[in-house]
Amino acid sequence: MSNSVRWHTHSWIEQLPAARGSEMGIGQALYPGDSLVSPNGKYTLIYQGDGNLVVYGPAGSVLWASGTGGQPAGLCKLVIDGGRTGVSLFGPGMKLIWVKPDSNQLLQNNPRLLVQDDGNLVLLGDWGGAGPE
Repeated sequence: MSNSVRWHTHSWIEQLPAARGSEMGIGQALYPGDSLVSPNGKYTLIYQGDGNLVVYGPAGSVLWASGTGGQPAGLCKLVIDGGRTGVSLFGPGMKLIWVKPDSNQLLQNNPRLLVQDDGNLVLLGDWGGAGPE
């Protein structure tokens, strides 16, 4: 008799090293409650427990949000899929919830998500193909 899986919860989350500092690269992730902070310490990107990815400015003001609050939180990571690179949010079972950019932007070398000293959240790397939006 074999021990094959007959049922499972579909709730697993990929385990990657947590991103630290001001940037996240390939092979790193943000989990609920994790954050990146701009080099000057004034701006913070937080992957919130409610599933929203948010950039906060000085005095706690919201500068940008993914609009995914209320979705089940899992992880935020950079994904290269078919030559496209994007920032992706996944829920339990690695269900894709959100991705930006959603076009054919090709980052060929060293893609990374960075919180800049001006509060801008940017996807950086060496561009190929269609170029930045």
